[in-house]
Amino acid sequence: MKKYIVIIIILLLAAALRFPDLERVPPPFNVDEAVNAYDAYSLLKTGCDQWGHPWPITMRAFNDYRRPATIYSAIPFMAIFGLTIYGIRAMAAFWGWLCVLFLYRLVRDMFTPRAGAFAALMLALAPWHIAFSRVGLEACGPMLFTVIAGLWCGWRWHRHHRPGWLIAAGMFLGLSLYTYTTTQAFTPLLLLICGLIFFREFWTYRTHALITIIIFILITAPLAWAVVTNDVTWNRLNRISMFQPDLPFLESLRNIGTQWLGHFKPGYLFIEGDAQPVHHPQGFGELYWVDALLVPLGMVYLMMKRKGKATVLLLAWLTLGPLPAALTIEDMGTAHSMRGMLGLPVWAIVSGLGWAQIVNWLQPDIESIIDELTNRRMANSESRMGNGEWRMANGEWRMANHSILNVSFFKLTLIGLLLGALVWNAITVLHHYYTVYPIEAGRSFEYGVREAMEYVLAHEDEYDTIVLTNWISQPHIFAVFFKHYDPRDFQRTRASYGDQLSEKLTVWGDKYITGDVDKLYTELDNALFVARPHMLRDVDPVLVINHPDGSPAFKIIVK
Repeated sequence: MKKYIVIIIILLLAAALRFPDLERVPPPFNVDEAVNAYDAYSLLKTGCDQWGHPWPITMRAFNDYRRPATIYSAIPFMAIFGLTIYGIRAMAAFWGWLCVLFLYRLVRDMFTPRAGAFAALMLALAPWHIAFSRVGLEACGPMLFTVIAGLWCGWRWHRHHRPGWLIAAGMFLGLSLYTYTTTQAFTPLLLLICGLIFFREFWTYRTHALITIIIFILITAPLAWAVVTNDVTWNRLNRISMFQPDLPFLESLRNIGTQWLGHFKPGYLFIEGDAQPVHHPQGFGELYWVDALLVPLGMVYLMMKRKGKATVLLLAWLTLGPLPAALTIEDMGTAHSMRGMLGLPVWAIVSGLGWAQIVNWLQPDIESIIDELTNRRMANSESRMGNGEWRMANGEWRMANHSILNVSFFKLTLIGLLLGALVWNAITVLHHYYTVYPIEAGRSFEYGVREAMEYVLAHEDEYDTIVLTNWISQPHIFAVFFKHYDPRDFQRTRASYGDQLSEKLTVWGDKYITGDVDKLYTELDNALFVARPHMLRDVDPVLVINHPDGSPAFKIIVK
């Protein structure tokens, strides 16, 4: 049991940073979280998504046809917590926590238990990982877990050559394609690299490899068929792909290279981070600046250990991680941390190896100190002898004291400073994330929709029509989420929905519509309007809802 104490403490720390206060941090509530939650809730209640499609391979959502694994994995959380903000975010927290455990197991088997514990610690503390473990977006489900678990199972097969491990690896990596669109570029290339690294083993155990390939194909075939046979599933990818009809091919390649390099810029990694507030609190790097010191030490550890296959695999993983993001248009001026998240575990691994290298560097001096303390204890017992013996022991004491003060002073000071820097860095970033970030990022998370819907639900029986401004991202999904609208009733009463990307539903239920508030105000009577601050300026609202920073978010108007 003692050997598990360290990883148990790390897992408790990871849970403490991910599960509490999910309804407040990050601020509620992003539109993609709402649709993922409602689709999971609809599947739980009806066996169909919100649009009435039974157990779909791709989730229609807002005509962006998402991969389904995140939504399916949210179903148990909808059953336990109900259709709530906490429920959909607890799903992300669970998968994020599980990643910490399996990264420990992967690095422990690749290197040492000490390296595994350090890697798990750095992932548990990483601002990049914490942010995406607390928000219910598509990429925040089982994506990272399936990749880490797949590689761990593959490494176990490499060590023991038991077919079950390789089959499990193929299953996990096959399932990764169902988690987020970026894996369609990442996973096949990662498998190709693994095939080259372990080619001789695959050839020697070709029966294992053949069975795994067949299972992988069987798992991924339904998704491949759904994507190939339905043109609208490419809506989102066609919009964000770097390869656009009006952009020369060579320029696209140049932009891809520039964006790929952007994911390795020190400013992005350690100082500023992603410019999208939904993805990351502003003013801090995706990693700690202390990682900038640990990563080079981790690379030294890789070189010194001479673990060729592990080193090549990690470097390939690190290289491929940002590729899906580089292949898409990044319009925020920085690297896209969510699309590039597949590379995150490698940064944690290398930083963890940096800590392992420091401990290895310090260990001989620690052992010498232990030896000196042992000698001192022996001298203390000998001091009870005669005067001659006492003079001898007293001299040994002085020598021991001198050795203890000088042999490791520099190294101990250095490690103390580095540990102190990590603690200070982590406290600074995490304090900002849990206190300031919910106030700063409110606008990006559609803050105020929940409060507006609370008023609407308390008064909807008083009005014939409820109008939600079309200046809300997908108004209908917030309404059905906070109303806990029965999916069967929604499927029965909604208006037709076209196939344009991010098209907005105009009518649902008995009285809900969305549209131009200024225009509809002149046409409707006995209606309640949820409007933005700049709308209907000459009409006094019955309620103004402010962002956490005090600026107006919505106002409620009745007629």
